[in-house]
Amino acid sequence: MNSADRERFLRRTCCFFAALLMAAGVVMMTNAKFSERRLTKGMQKPGIAMELAQTNQDIYNVVGEPSDESDSAQRDRKTMLRLQNLDRWIFIPAYFLFFSFVAFYMLAELRRMRWFGIAVLLLTLVAAILDYCEDYWIVRSVRELEHPYPVNISTFGYWKWGLLFSMLICLLPLFWRCWPNSASLRLLGAFFGVYTVFSGAAGVVACLLSHGGRVESAANAFATPVIFFVPFVALCYHGTLNGLNAIADWLATFEVRHFKPFCWIVNWPEYGQKQRSNGSVDTAFEIAE
Repeated sequence: MNSADRERFLRRTCCFFAALLMAAGVVMMTNAKFSERRLTKGMQKPGIAMELAQTNQDIYNVVGEPSDESDSAQRDRKTMLRLQNLDRWIFIPAYFLFFSFVAFYMLAELRRMRWFGIAVLLLTLVAAILDYCEDYWIVRSVRELEHPYPVNISTFGYWKWGLLFSMLICLLPLFWRCWPNSASLRLLGAFFGVYTVFSGAAGVVACLLSHGGRVESAANAFATPVIFFVPFVALCYHGTLNGLNAIADWLATFEVRHFKPFCWIVNWPEYGQKQRSNGSVDTAFEIAE
């Protein structure tokens, strides 16, 4: 496999796993339906609040007191256990595969900065292992609610988030590489790179200070590399105009039972060239005359 084929394979694989990670994120969000509860100060998402729980009360703020046998409390506990199963079997493998192939792409395509790819791979691997440990203690805490394990949960949780934020910082050379065929990717990469570095640094500091609210707000930056690959790298790698033309060609040929629902959108109105029945091509102005 030559360098061009290798680059194409790794880039398309990154885009594939980015789309897969998006789908996994949607599955997690649609299943994270909790009742209204007063979470730890600064926290808004019950899932992250549970991952960073430092006291028994922090856990009870998410899934209810042990004496609470109401329907909402029982539903919240079942939801939390279901989220851990989805996390272990869907979300963790999805983000591990995505960031691992991003690391391989960095190793293959970056020159002096390719060693950042090794850092991304190692940080992602260790973070995924800690994520599984964190899920284990969350499940035990929900099932043994009278004697939960908040210290175990938060220890693995903060270390996991700290490593993931560090991994985000290591993605800067990828965003700032010279994308040879697309000015759009160079511009977007510059903006995304600055955003991920600042968010990653803020997240690392929040983990060192054990500030769950700041961790939660900085965690939004993890969507940045995913969105960068899908749709931007997938669409703009060979130039934005070429990408849009490729989408237009696909829409023009897309069929549903021999019917092309998007063909009229692509072909109308025609301001460029028009094919006459005799095979000659004239401009729109010549046709008008």
